[in-house]
Amino acid sequence: VHFFIEPFHEWIQTSVNTDDSTTQGDVILVGHSLGGYLSARYVLDFPNTVHRLVLASPVGFPSKPSQVLKGSQLPTSLRIVDALWSSNWTPQQLVRMMGATRGRRNIQRALQGRIPQLQQA
Repeated sequence: VHFFIEPFHEWIQTSVNTDDSTTQGDVILVGHSLGGYLSARYVLDFPNTVHRLVLASPVGFPSKPSQVLKGSQLPTSLRIVDALWSSNWTPQQLVRMMGATRGRRNIQRALQGRIPQLQQA
């Protein structure tokens, strides 16, 4: 995590703050998703740097459960998802590979399954 936070702090110190003694605490930091998690961690490490923190749908990382399934114990579909995710493939990359028509159709099907109200629209 510090791989992200310390360079960000350096950037704030050099780009935003011109004089630490007079401008310290003037930063308003907004974080969304993983950026929300990193923003909160930044404020914990450097509380006097940020005046306000805004979190928009921040992600959290719970403690690792004591009993974790091994990859070989997962269903085949989840093993495939895990392998793709571990290889830095995102769901959006898979949708792009499907092409415009098939990708759009699969996204609509997935959304209608999760949000039934979309079928009525």
